[in-house]
This record gives sequence, C-alpha cells and structure tokens, in this order.
Amino acid sequence: MARRGAAALGAALAAVALAAVIALGAGATPKLGPTKPAPITDANVAEHVLSARTKADNEALAAYYKAKAAAEEPRVEHYDQLFHAYMKLEGRWAEPLQRHARDLLKAARMAKKHYELLAQAHLNQAWGEPGPLPTRAGPKRRDE
Repeated sequence: MARRGAAALGAALAAVALAAVIALGAGATPKLGPTKPAPITDANVAEHVLSARTKADNEALAAYYKAKAAAEEPRVEHYDQLFHAYMKLEGRWAEPLQRHARDLLKAARMAKKHYELLAQAHLNQAWGEPGPLPTRAGPKRRDE
C-alpha cells in the first residue's frame, strides 16, 4: 500500500515537472547574468538619469552626452558661417540681424559646452569623485 502511494506521488510530481517544462517552452530557459540595459535616447534619458546607480550607468550617460555634444558641431559651424555672412552686411538695418546671428552662434556653442560638462560630471560620478552620498535609492530628487 505504501509503495502504491509513493509511486502515485512520484508520478504526480513527474507530471507537474513535465507541465512546468512545457509551460516554459522548449528553448525558453531564463538567462542568468547581467542583462544589457536599453540604449539611452532623447526619449528615455530622464529615466536613465533618475535610475543611474552604478559606474556603468554613469559611463553610459557620459557617452550619450558626448555624442550629443559631437552632434552640435555641425550646428555650430552653420551658425558661424551665418554670423560671418551677416557681419559682411553694412548699414544700421543690418545691426539687429548681426546681433541675432551672434546670439544663435553663442547658443549653439553653449549647448555643445553644456553637453560636454554633463558628460564630464557623469564620468566624475563613475570614477568615484565626490558627489551625493550613495544610498540604496540613489541620489535624492528635489521633488521627494
């Protein structure tokens, strides 16, 4: 009697194990180890900034900002050419145009510089430079 109960229990456990394997799928074994995070884009950069905890997180943000700074270079060159073209104009009527062209050039240069500064700040965080005290939840946000 005890053997029948043990055999029935063993068969039931085997059936449950088989059902679990079938439910998971033949090749759907979970991967162990670190997963690659989603690439940083303009659409998700704010989420990455708020969730950055590790050296790799900060290095990824630094790379994103370096790429943004590099992407500003054609814009800087465009506004530099535009500014020089306006500076060749003469007369009082050209002065406001020259000022606006100068402002556009300055803004493009500043955008590039600010992206470079953000990249350096994230590299400093990655390399362990002094920053906010590390906590489990990461740096405090102002809205908390």
